Amino acid sequence: MPPETLIAHAEAELAPIRHNELSREERLKIYKRFLKVEEERIRQKHNEGAGGCAVAGLRSELLDIVLRSLFETAQAKRPKAGPIALVANGGYGRGLLNPGSDIDLLFLLPRASNKLPAALAETVEEVLYLLWDCGFKVGHASRSIAECVKEARADPVTRTSLFDDRLLSGDEELFARFRKRFRNDCINKDRERFFQERQSDIQNRYRKFSSTIFLQEPNVKESPGGMRDFHNLLWIADALFRTRALEDLVERKILTPAAAEDLRGGFDFLHRVRNALHYHTGKSSDILTLRFQGDIADAFLYPQKSKLRRIEAFMRDYYQHA
Repeated sequence: MPPETLIAHAEAELAPIRHNELSREERLKIYKRFLKVEEERIRQKHNEGAGGCAVAGLRSELLDIVLRSLFETAQAKRPKAGPIALVANGGYGRGLLNPGSDIDLLFLLPRASNKLPAALAETVEEVLYLLWDCGFKVGHASRSIAECVKEARADPVTRTSLFDDRLLSGDEELFARFRKRFRNDCINKDRERFFQERQSDIQNRYRKFSSTIFLQEPNVKESPGGMRDFHNLLWIADALFRTRALEDLVERKILTPAAAEDLRGGFDFLHRVRNALHYHTGKSSDILTLRFQGDIADAFLYPQKSKLRRIEAFMRDYYQHA
């Protein structure tokens, strides 16, 4: 199911929401029905063998559509509320959302959060309450540009989360000012500290997992060779070269074409495994336990006759990609 199909479904199913006379309960019912159908279609794509990034990308597209609708409907009720921008960050900001992952959002404000007009506060609350009622886990913050910069300079996790920013809806000029200020104050002016934070993150994670990919029950996100290593590669490339495109790094002769292809394939495989873990457990689970190794090997249709041999083949692929 390509993104344009998802958009066509949304235009058909969410059209009634544009009429403001609908009650909150009626709108919630429409959102839930749309999400249930589309989530099932995406899961079917996973079951049919779609790539990990393709499935995570479709889930991100789905949430983009719903969030824009929620936000723009809330704004339409308060046309004089003032400028505000809805920004995706963290994993969602990268445009990849696994089935059990949190939705990380920033409500970017024109002034300090403790001086927020009532109408803007109501806009934020309406979006969040409907998201919660739809069953999503939401990590959110409401901050001005200055507050974002202050938090990012104080906390490495916030810094990388905001580095993965993406405007969903709202005031484009406000978002452009945020990106420029964040880049200048939190990356360009503080580059050495940023690199030290990334180095510490890698070292601490590797120490926790005995500095080996060959773990009996690896964590697909945090273990050596896991998804966080790929994220670090992109963050560092962006800080140094203002690009996250592997083909740009090949052009600069920083990566060979073969290395870039291995990285893409490895990251996609890890995403597919993480999607499978989340679907199997019904929650955000990243540890590839012995039990789930067998379940996923079967789900991925490894052809070996015995379960043990299927697990061995699957884990051999995992270690190779890691």
